[in-house]
Parts: sequence; C-alpha cells; structure tokens
Amino acid sequence: MACRALCPNRRNKKEMFKLALSLGASLHVQNRRKLTPLTLAAYLAKKVMFEKIAKEERQVYWTYGGVMSAAYPLEHLDSIEPSTGRLNPNSALAIVVYGNSAEHLNLLPNLLEQLVHKKLFGQLATFFVYFVTVFWCFLLRPTPFEQRMNSSDLYCLARLHKVDLSVLSTRTHFYMLLYLVAVTGASLYLLQMVAHIRNVGRTMYFLSLSGFPAKAIFLVSCVLLLTTFLTRLLCLDAIEDTLWVLIVLLTSVKFLFFCRGFKMVGPFVLMLYKIIMKDLLRFFIIYCIIAIGFSQAFYVIFLGYRRNDPNFNIREEETIMSNVAESFIRMFIMSLTEFTVLFDQLDDCDLAVVGKITFLIYMLLVTMLLINMLIAMMTNTYTEVSANSLEWLRQWSAIILMMEQSFDPKTRLKYQAIYSIPMEDRQRIALLLKLRIPVSVTILHYFSSCLEPHLQYL
Repeated sequence: MACRALCPNRRNKKEMFKLALSLGASLHVQNRRKLTPLTLAAYLAKKVMFEKIAKEERQVYWTYGGVMSAAYPLEHLDSIEPSTGRLNPNSALAIVVYGNSAEHLNLLPNLLEQLVHKKLFGQLATFFVYFVTVFWCFLLRPTPFEQRMNSSDLYCLARLHKVDLSVLSTRTHFYMLLYLVAVTGASLYLLQMVAHIRNVGRTMYFLSLSGFPAKAIFLVSCVLLLTTFLTRLLCLDAIEDTLWVLIVLLTSVKFLFFCRGFKMVGPFVLMLYKIIMKDLLRFFIIYCIIAIGFSQAFYVIFLGYRRNDPNFNIREEETIMSNVAESFIRMFIMSLTEFTVLFDQLDDCDLAVVGKITFLIYMLLVTMLLINMLIAMMTNTYTEVSANSLEWLRQWSAIILMMEQSFDPKTRLKYQAIYSIPMEDRQRIALLLKLRIPVSVTILHYFSSCLEPHLQYL
C-alpha cells in the first residue's frame, strides 16, 4: 500500500523498484503464497519486471567487448530446490511452464530457455534404443507357419522338454535374446513409473499423466510386453501374436511425447491432441445423438419393406436395416455419402415418402452442418496453436519437468550439479551463462569508463 501511495503512476514502477532496493529491500522475502519478487513477477507474467529482478540478482564475472559472463542464482529460478532436491512448484520455471496465459510464454526465451536446455536429459536416446529393440524383436519373431516347423520352436515351459537347442536357428536364438532385453527394458520403465508415483503421489502423477497421453499409451505397451512373457511361459502363441501387434503400435506413439518439444513438429502434435480431446469429442457426442435418433426412425420405416409381397419374409431375408445395431452402422455409412443401396430399398417400403424426407433432413444435419462445423472447429484450433509461436518451447519445458518428477531427490541434485556452479558465498548455486550485451549498453559503458577519471576533478 505504501508503494502504491508513493508511486500511483504505474509507469514509474521501475524507479520505485530501484528506490526500494536502495533503501535495503530484500529480493528473497516471500508473501502469503510463498512467492518472492522474482516468482511473483513470473506469476503475473510481467516480463520487464522479471528481467529486471533477475538482472539485480545475478553476479557478473567478466565482460569483454559485447560478451558478458554472469551467474544467475537457481534458488527461485529452477524447479529443483538446491538444498533438498525436492520439486519447487513455486519456482519461476514451473510457474511459467504451467501458466495458462499467452503472456507467460513471453518469459521463456533467453534465461529460462537456456536453463531448460541445460537440464536436457538423455531420455530420448534411451527410448530410441528400446524402440529399436522392440521393433527388431517383432521382425525376427517367427510367423505362425514357422512356429509349426521344428526348426523355429520358441522356448516355453510346456514344450521345453521337446525343444532341441541344436536344431533351433540362429534367428530364433537372437530373437529370444532381444526379447529378454525388451522385457527388461519394459520392466525398468514400469519401475520408473512406480518411483515417480512414490515421489509425487498417485493423484499428482495421474494428473500430470493426463497432459501427456502418449506416455500413458506407452506405459500400456510396457504392461502388454510383460504380459507376453507370461503367455510365452504358457505357450499361448496365438494370444502372444495379437499382443505383439498392439505392442509395436502403442510403443511408437511415445515418439509424439518427445516430438512436442521440437519447433518443427511440436505445434502439430499439440494440435492433434487438442483436436482429438476437444473438437472430435464434442462432434462425436452431437453426432451420436443425431445418428441414434435417425437410426431408430429408419429402422421403423424399413419394417414395412416389401410388406405386400407374399413371396418375401423379412425375418428370413435381411434388409440393410434388419436390426437396431445395423441401422446405426448404416447411418455412419450414409454420413460418408454412401446411400445408393438405401435409396434402392427405400422405394420398396410402405413409407417411402416419409423415408426420403427423413433422409434429406439427416443429410442436411450431418453432411452439411455437422461436418462443416467440425472443419470450422479444427480450423479454430489450428489458428490458436499456430498463433503461439513459443508453444513448442513450453511443451519441451513441460517434458523436462515431468522427467524430473520420476527422479528421487538425490538424483535431481546430481543432475543439478551438472549444469550449475557454486557462487562466491559457497552457499548458493547458480546457472552460468554467456550473454551478448546490447550495442547501446556497450557504448554507454564505454563512455562512462572514459569519463570516470575526469569526474574526480569536478
């Protein structure tokens, strides 16, 4: 309140901030929400004030020409607490990444962006090795025809006494070796999930997992891969073949999890998620309401198909609307502009005129109205996502923060020690960056250094 009384004009807030610092104000004091001045500026998405406070907290080690080396304290910047290794939800990085407004995106470039790049982990390379192992294991797996041959028997408990290891091909041995490696990798991923739940709690884990559906689908594939190990022991070859098809499909989906953080494809992956979860879901609800209603109407109309024909029995010769389920499927096919068969049989119904009027109304509602509405919704989603040019950076940061949740505090501190350095007081750690100094600041610094020897005589 005192600050507002002394500085009613918001344009003078930078000067008021300088005055408060000169009078001994602390940059580490917290409000009721546990926010410091730096994190409060991040919470309010005030870019100018955020950069000003970060500039005041940094320590400049050297400057040479237009380059400067500075250390930024990680106490309130990083999502990992330097003292305990726990996750800090009130850190500037976490607030900006999980912020909902477009103004929060403007805080990511420069300082926070370089912090995220320093925190990059090798998860993508590890998953790529795992995916290649699963893929080659699927390619080398003997087909059902080959499994019936003696030279391609797979190991299992029920037929272990019948397997002649000397007759088995090199391909079979190599397949079983890769299979064991893939099962081990899937087990490690599931153990990582258990550690993740233990670190952040079950509710927080599934809440964060809801924002990354590709990772959730990948974990399902890991469970299925462990299930194939059980089917292999029980010699259930047919079930195992089906599971392997699902495993390869679901495992490859996790590439979308990593693609969210790339500038070229990240916005399109996010666009795909939003279209499926928002646009298609709303369209499907409205479409089902209309399709179910019209399917019952056509089912009743087709009960009078060739009713006056004594040689026709509707119970023996089925129509395209022979039952309720078939009528709903036929409505879906009609929405794809395939209605030739329906028109041919509609002329033989007692209510042919009513059926044609019902058909016209259905085509107007679905083909012309709902389909175009879906296109308009997807266009709007595309415009919203493409308008935020920095959305890919937020997604990449969110991926990094989610990876941190799966680590225990000791592992987080170990990773933090890689990209941080101790400050001069040896009590805090900082992020060391080399920055380019703007030309105007360089010129001003040059003239001030030239005038400084002459000012002492004034």
